[in-house]
Amino acid sequence: MDSTPQVTSFQHRAEVDFLRQVMSTMKMSSSKVAMAQFTPWSRVEWSLSNATYPESRIQEAPYCPCELENCQSTSVNSLTRSTMSSSNRKGVPDVILVISNSYQPLVEVLPNEPLISPSSPLHVFYIVIGSNMHVSRFEPSAHTVGIKVTDFEHLPHLVGPLCQSVNGYIKGTSTTRFGPLCWIIIGAILLFALILVALLLYAIYNYNEENRRLRHRISESERLLRKQNEYFTSQLHSEMQKQIANGEKHAEEMKKQQDMMQSQKGKNLSNSRSRDLKISGKRSDRRDSGIESPRSPREVEVQVTPISTSRDNSKEEGEEDNQSSGTSESILSSGSDITDSTETDLEELNRRTHLPRDHPARKLPPIDLMFLVDTSSSIGINNFDIQKNFICEILKDVDIAPGRSRISMVQYAQDPSVVFGFDQYYSYESVRRGVMRLSYTGGATMLSKALAFAGGIMYHEQNLKKTTKRHQFLPTPKHDRLQVLCLVSDGYSDDSADKESVNLHDRLHVKIFAVVTRSFNKDKLVPITRFDGSVFTVHQRESVAIWLWRQQRIWAEHYSAFIEKEKKRAERSARR
Repeated sequence: MDSTPQVTSFQHRAEVDFLRQVMSTMKMSSSKVAMAQFTPWSRVEWSLSNATYPESRIQEAPYCPCELENCQSTSVNSLTRSTMSSSNRKGVPDVILVISNSYQPLVEVLPNEPLISPSSPLHVFYIVIGSNMHVSRFEPSAHTVGIKVTDFEHLPHLVGPLCQSVNGYIKGTSTTRFGPLCWIIIGAILLFALILVALLLYAIYNYNEENRRLRHRISESERLLRKQNEYFTSQLHSEMQKQIANGEKHAEEMKKQQDMMQSQKGKNLSNSRSRDLKISGKRSDRRDSGIESPRSPREVEVQVTPISTSRDNSKEEGEEDNQSSGTSESILSSGSDITDSTETDLEELNRRTHLPRDHPARKLPPIDLMFLVDTSSSIGINNFDIQKNFICEILKDVDIAPGRSRISMVQYAQDPSVVFGFDQYYSYESVRRGVMRLSYTGGATMLSKALAFAGGIMYHEQNLKKTTKRHQFLPTPKHDRLQVLCLVSDGYSDDSADKESVNLHDRLHVKIFAVVTRSFNKDKLVPITRFDGSVFTVHQRESVAIWLWRQQRIWAEHYSAFIEKEKKRAERSARR
């Protein structure tokens, strides 16, 4: 109880009556009660060891405030230690009821005071009378409940709620009842949980439906790709069968023509022999008769062979080659027994280029242009079609004709393969058809293996004409035309292509440029082409054409300088 000077005797009596009502309301027949007052010094009325007739002893509690100027203060911790240190049962919970005014309250712990160690669960109920005051938790207690009352006259109204709360904590059950607001809040929480569960189920359903539709689209696209591959494969096989049949037909016709020419030659030989026999018989008859026969024009004819100089040897050899080729062509073109297929082949070989006469590519030396096309999964079917169309646009500025530029194509994904070689097509239209027959394969991207494969083809083309002499200053070229590699890719690769690109540039002297879409890996493409300006998008047809013409002009200048040095070296060796 509060027995400080801030409390009057009447207010102290109200405290006593309140405690008596609490003791009578709570059935404490088997409970032990201890009582103490703070004046503000501690005053223990009785402890748990001598708790007999507590209700009657509460009436005898005196009002004894400390009237000294410097009264020492006590705390809840000190009073609990004094009253409950002895005769405290471990299996029974402990309850502390504190009544204090707000002007001179009872503190929980004094400075530097050690806390008690309760032997059983401890529950503290702190009643504050007066203005608002914060009630802090008493550390050794299991629960600390703060109750605020405006005046001592309102203490009797706390008897019922206080006893119910104390019984609830002691018995381990709470007497708190759910009101309408609690039920409304619980219902709202349950409704919100149901809405969340419904949204989650709906999201799962939409995910499954979208996944099912996506799998269906993927299966449909795979089915269409298989159909396209089967269609293009069948078309390719049919074209190959037609070419094989045409080749066999052409071979049979050529064989028939050769047989006819052999029979005609045999007839001519037999006729010439019979004519010679007749002439020799007439000569013998005249010789026998003493008349000298005149000599035939063949015997009278004198053949004069001009003396050729060393400078004209190369020209004469070229003219002889041209004469021999012209003779063979005249033999094939003359005569009424040549078949229609032979005439078609000659027209194909003598056909003019698709470029106009004033086109810059017709004034430049021919090239060997190889397209290395990426058909892996990183490209995609849409970008693949765009790349094929752009390749056809590039070919419009290349002089493709017999004796001029040649085109080859290699596709790669997991493994490279030749689509068509340099000696397969000799016109723009045939090359364009070969490009459009290229099929999409998908799979991994092995760029290093593809560059090595393309380098092998270029090396084979360079070594078709082997040379025995090498210049003492410059290497003797093994190929009579510029070799260019067009890499049609996005630059992404599953392997490293640094070694193969160095081989193509430094050893084979192949010029490389790349054609890409909007999305490409610049860090891998630039080391292959060696220049940023050698990487073009699918909308830069004019830039690609200018780059090709510039490479042809540079190569022609270097090659003509090399030929002049070779001629001077040959003249010096001839003088020696």
